[in-house]
Amino acid sequence: MLGDYNSRTVNLSDFYDTDPDHSFENNFTNYVESSDVDILDEFGIPRLRNSIDTVVNGYGRKCIDFCKNNKMFILNGRMEKNRTGNPTSRHSSVIDYVLSSSQFLYKSKFEVLQFCKLFSDVHYPLSLQLYTNDETKDNLLTKTFCCGDEKVNKWKNEKK
Repeated sequence: MLGDYNSRTVNLSDFYDTDPDHSFENNFTNYVESSDVDILDEFGIPRLRNSIDTVVNGYGRKCIDFCKNNKMFILNGRMEKNRTGNPTSRHSSVIDYVLSSSQFLYKSKFEVLQFCKLFSDVHYPLSLQLYTNDETKDNLLTKTFCCGDEKVNKWKNEKK
């Protein structure tokens, strides 16, 4: 899921981690199933997210609850090209997010691109690439859209 959620989550945890050592399961069964959170560890994806934003709002709390209750992870501030938690708007806030289930974590590449007036007046463009398998990931050609120094003039609503 990708979009403008107007959620400000700072680096609140987006998952329940009530039994990190699986002691509860170990007491009742010999089989321990990997949790979605364990998959983060398997792929070297940090459990803790980073964020330049310092504000949490009500939409942010709802977004975190949604992630926890639906086993979704916020990719912002966690993936290789966005480990610092870059802002997604010109106001140094993170309000645009990419949410993913654990099945897509190792098949995705996410980054926040440079601001461009051509795409939005406030939002930075987000780039999400999904791969079908590891071989495709290694051979995939990608194309990045950027504006450079191009300027976009205001629309003139003139009658002729």
